Amino acid sequence: MKNFSKILITSAVCASFMLSAAACSGKTESTTTTTSGTTTEASTSETTTTASESSSEFSKDTEGPAGNGADNTDASSASSAPAKITVEYADEDTIDKETCTFISLDKEGVITSIIFSTDVEVKDFKILSLEFTDADENGKPQYKYNSAYSQPSLVPGNDLVADLLFAGDIPNYGFSYIDTDGTLKLFALGLSGEDGSIVVTEI
Repeated sequence: MKNFSKILITSAVCASFMLSAAACSGKTESTTTTTSGTTTEASTSETTTTASESSSEFSKDTEGPAGNGADNTDASSASSAPAKITVEYADEDTIDKETCTFISLDKEGVITSIIFSTDVEVKDFKILSLEFTDADENGKPQYKYNSAYSQPSLVPGNDLVADLLFAGDIPNYGFSYIDTDGTLKLFALGLSGEDGSIVVTEI
């Protein structure tokens, strides 16, 4: 009987020990599961942050083209660039009778038809009557000038054709306009004695 009691006690102790071990094992698993869950959340949080950064970068990329601030600035600068006035002989190839304005400042002598065109609008376009007065210390001719013809503006696609009489080698006609930056531009207009080409000189 004593031996049987010892066996029962021993069995009870072993059973108690096993239950304690099992309980410890359950806590360990629970702890592991919780730790694993935290790692997943951290990983999820990092992924979300990366996605946010990626979205932010994408927004910046689209913000540049959408804003087009630099392009608008460039277009604005281009619009204030100096006008390019073209002066050439008027003929069937250069005249558009439907859009050109025609004037005649001379009707006798050898008349030359000149066409004026521009790449951008300029204000207060005038054909000037020039009178040579002197030359400066650098030999640049000096002129008195009066307006022989004027119009509010010269615009692309609406050229001006003028019939003019050029007298001698010294320019007797010129033209002026207000450039895109508000500057007054003055030019003498003549014909080359060598090849008859049109000579335009700023004065």
